[in-house]
Amino acid sequence: MKTKYVLGFLFDDDKERVLLILKDHPDWQKGRFNGIGGIIEKGEEPGDAMHREAIEEASVDDVEWHEYQIIRTDDYELYCFKAFDTASLEAAETTAREVVTWAWIDNLPRCVSYTRDYLDAALGRKEW
Repeated sequence: MKTKYVLGFLFDDDKERVLLILKDHPDWQKGRFNGIGGIIEKGEEPGDAMHREAIEEASVDDVEWHEYQIIRTDDYELYCFKAFDTASLEAAETTAREVVTWAWIDNLPRCVSYTRDYLDAALGRKEW
């Protein structure tokens, strides 16, 4: 059975900043930034998982997540979400062991290899 994941990017209303998490696991992401996300639990719908992960990782509760892409491989499914809410982006805070911060989209810190492509797809700058 494939593992299912969610990945979400919370942008400000002007689409200039994005909320990122400094990953400390898994090893291949350690020390790099990525969006909010994680594993979809058994019986959970992707949208519900995205909402849960946002609360658990960044204290982000009151945003409307929109699914914009599903990536399917032989090993996993990744459901990608985006949201636009300046107040939530600025109010987000670290709630787990991984640090939450916002970054300028045009000047991203060291990210997981695919992060820029997924951000561009969320903003309509890139098609898959």
